Amino acid sequence: MGRPVFATGSLRATEPVDIRSGSISGVYNGQGDVRCFAGVPFAAPPLGDLRWRAPQSPASWDGVYRADHFPPAPMQSIRGAMLGLQDFAVTDEVSEDCLYLNVWTSAGDDGEKRPVLVFFYGGGFVTGSGSQVVYDGETMAQNGVVYVTVNYRLGAFGFLAHPDLTAEAEYHASGNYGLLDQLAALQWIHDNIAAFGGDADNVTIAGESAGGKSVHIFVCSPLAKGLFHRGISESSCIFGTPSAAPAALHMVARLAHGETRGRAFTDSMGLSIAQLRSLPAQDLLAATAKLGEELGRPLIDGYLLPDSAWNIFEQGTYNNVPIIVGSNAQETGLLRERAEQWCTHFDKEGHDARIAQVFGDMADEYHEFYPSDTLQQAFESYLQYFTDHSYTWQTFTWPRMQAKTEDAAPVYTYYFTRVPEASPEEIKKLGAHHGAEIAYAYGNLHYSGRVCNGVDDALSSQMQAYWVNFARTGNPNGDKLPEWEPYAISGQCMEFGSRVQVIPAPRPDALDFIDRYEARQREQAVKNQTRCIER
Repeated sequence: MGRPVFATGSLRATEPVDIRSGSISGVYNGQGDVRCFAGVPFAAPPLGDLRWRAPQSPASWDGVYRADHFPPAPMQSIRGAMLGLQDFAVTDEVSEDCLYLNVWTSAGDDGEKRPVLVFFYGGGFVTGSGSQVVYDGETMAQNGVVYVTVNYRLGAFGFLAHPDLTAEAEYHASGNYGLLDQLAALQWIHDNIAAFGGDADNVTIAGESAGGKSVHIFVCSPLAKGLFHRGISESSCIFGTPSAAPAALHMVARLAHGETRGRAFTDSMGLSIAQLRSLPAQDLLAATAKLGEELGRPLIDGYLLPDSAWNIFEQGTYNNVPIIVGSNAQETGLLRERAEQWCTHFDKEGHDARIAQVFGDMADEYHEFYPSDTLQQAFESYLQYFTDHSYTWQTFTWPRMQAKTEDAAPVYTYYFTRVPEASPEEIKKLGAHHGAEIAYAYGNLHYSGRVCNGVDDALSSQMQAYWVNFARTGNPNGDKLPEWEPYAISGQCMEFGSRVQVIPAPRPDALDFIDRYEARQREQAVKNQTRCIER
């Protein structure tokens, strides 16, 4: 049995509600104003022969299913908190039997039709859980939405592609099982959320990092059409060219690349897919732990994701829904320690050679925006480039691409800059780092490792109000909040910092350089594909 739902207060059982699989009861929070149904199965356990298959429907049950404890986290190797940020720790046990979701609601009955907000966690598709405290839904439920978090398969369990798996699948693709899990959860929500007072015709999908990529993928996916009605993508999209080094690991790959990596893995093990399906989960996890992101990234598979996001938006074939998209000022602050270690193994000549290899005749322009006169300066510039390329450029590319569509739905952009003054120095030096906005937007500052004050409380209240308004209507404005216009209208974004205010898009010259670099990468990718076809 997993961790109890509420840290304080009695776990008084709720009255049972009926969903398609049977009757289910949850627990009330201490105040009695929020019900949580934790560990609800939305798919069959992906065990044995169901390993590396699309999720199957959950079994029905007799009696009342007690959903009063969080489920196990998906199989993963990286579970510790980052630099003391306990809100990101994965503390639950791990299990391959992980396809469960959690629902928080303050609706009094099943006829209220409240907006639904579904959150997909981050973690690079190799770590994370829907039960991490930073994603807790009690406050959002008190704000009037039905809030759902979802577990999905990670790493090789969720994304292994292989020619034999492609051949056996009726949809002629492999990998992306973790994304298919999320899709199955959206279908479950469509079929069952009314029982919790939610409106199946008013669903917002949200996520951060890998979860933000998931939102973008579902905006691009024909399979998700009609299962959601707006999206919130925090700190990650997939507009970059898959071959655009050095951020290639953070984009999607094509199915053939995934199959090649999967074949290399099975060959190294000397085992067939059938034999690997009978391998204990812990043994498989150990065998794939060193491969990390190599086997744990989404794929352009021609099924769930038909093409690159850039091409899909160019063609106007994406799901045209209102969007909030944004990033943080120091996204790569969490990489600082790793990058400082990198500096001890690199020299200035090696750095310059790498930049010349990646950027070619654009290397001088790179150095103009990201100066590298010393190794220390090169390190600082690389962190800035990584933030600009993988996050900020992605954010402001989305409204530009969506605006090309006739009758395009609005895209609201933000830039998060808040660093609490009273936090420990080891936290403050990270800046407004990757994931820093989550506790603010979902009302969970009390779970974070930050020392907050009234400025932080006010910022959190405003961000929650924007998010809830957006989930209700597709427009974040209201409640006497500062006016937030779509980017296509204003050319500006909302800064969430010590003040909430409208500002121009940050670092426009650097983003223009990255835009030209990405254009060259796309042109080269087309040439490479043409050469392959000619051969």
